[in-house]
Amino acid sequence: MINALYIQAGGGGINPGVSPNMGAPWVQNFLQTFAGQIIGTAIVCFVITAVIGLIVWGGSKMFGASAGQSMGIQGFIVSLVAALLVGSIGGAIMWFSGWNLFG
Repeated sequence: MINALYIQAGGGGINPGVSPNMGAPWVQNFLQTFAGQIIGTAIVCFVITAVIGLIVWGGSKMFGASAGQSMGIQGFIVSLVAALLVGSIGGAIMWFSGWNLFG
């Protein structure tokens, strides 16, 4: 069915000539600032939870609590991975869409 639709469209696809415009005042002023603040706050929260995870892991290691050790290291790893993913959102959007978000 997809091949039939492709053939009906002329074999080369359709280009409507529309491109995204990131120059709207509410995008550059409000949305970019707001999104940046949310991402920055999320990264700070992830770093705090990673530190808490390391403290739990270290304390459990000192006192021999194996359940606390596994929970602490899991919390650290999850926080680290989440911070890396949230921190790479801007680059991923720029790479997948081709938009120049930082210039």
